[in-house]
Amino acid sequence: MRSLILLCFLFITSIQLSYSVHADEPLSSIVNVKIPGFNEDGFLSWEIHASKVSPAGDDFFSAILPTIQIYRGQSIQSTAKTKSGNFKPKTGEAWGRERMEVTADGFHAKGENWHWFNKSELGLNQIIFKKGTMITFSRGLGGFFVFENRKSDSNCLPGDIDVNNSKRADHQLPTIAQADYLEFMSVEENNHRFLLEGNVSVEGNNLYLTCDKIELLFVNDANGTSRQIGKINTMEALGNVILRQGGRKSYANEMTLSVPEGIAELRGSSDGGTLARVVDEEWGEAVGEKIILVKGKRMAKVLSKSGRPRVILPPIPDLGFDKISGQKKSKP
Repeated sequence: MRSLILLCFLFITSIQLSYSVHADEPLSSIVNVKIPGFNEDGFLSWEIHASKVSPAGDDFFSAILPTIQIYRGQSIQSTAKTKSGNFKPKTGEAWGRERMEVTADGFHAKGENWHWFNKSELGLNQIIFKKGTMITFSRGLGGFFVFENRKSDSNCLPGDIDVNNSKRADHQLPTIAQADYLEFMSVEENNHRFLLEGNVSVEGNNLYLTCDKIELLFVNDANGTSRQIGKINTMEALGNVILRQGGRKSYANEMTLSVPEGIAELRGSSDGGTLARVVDEEWGEAVGEKIILVKGKRMAKVLSKSGRPRVILPPIPDLGFDKISGQKKSKP
């Protein structure tokens, strides 16, 4: 109640408004509007700016050129802009159909048919796009999958394939993700969760991933500022997962990526009908219920509960012997 009273007071007294009044309506529109929202501690949590606002129904308004500024601490963490929309200042909620663009330190997102909630069951400042979604992570995710070594001897042990290749320096590029549905919000303290569903594609440095659904968790450590989304901590991909990287393709029903551990885990279907599979153009194919990939190396650890894991290596090259006579080929 205190926040609501403070909101009304600021709206009426501290913000300069221009408005026009029609004879049949006490208030038809307000121009150059700025409406703040406060958290439980009385600090600024969000702020809506609009060039024009008009009453549109019970406790909600329509807005022209609205901008939503989301605060963390005393600074703006992200800014969302669109051509038009509706909002409920009492509940901290806004929605619209036209394309919205969100800019923050670490990512840029855009999409249509959007909805913003200051508070949801899952977190704070939840933004949902249901059409034409795209998000670009400026710091990139593909570096996790860059191979450290190019050439080395193969070392195949029961249940393991361990291959190391020579160092290759790849420039880090932004990572671009697209999907039918995109949702992101602040969760816990300094953490951000991104969820993409439907025809998901993720493309970055030495990385191209497709799946049905993917969830990314970014963690901002103590050294990060309140504006930053932090660094990727975990990634969970579900359904028809295909990962292309360099000379290798991986297939799975599910994939879990742990950046702190430097491990990606590929899993087949729970009923055992589909197995995880890694195909390397140089070292062959590995198949199992679970396959572990290690950061920076051409390593695949194959695990299987039922039966032995399967490793298919490339055919042995021609050693220089004649296949018919068995005589060694003479040099030209």
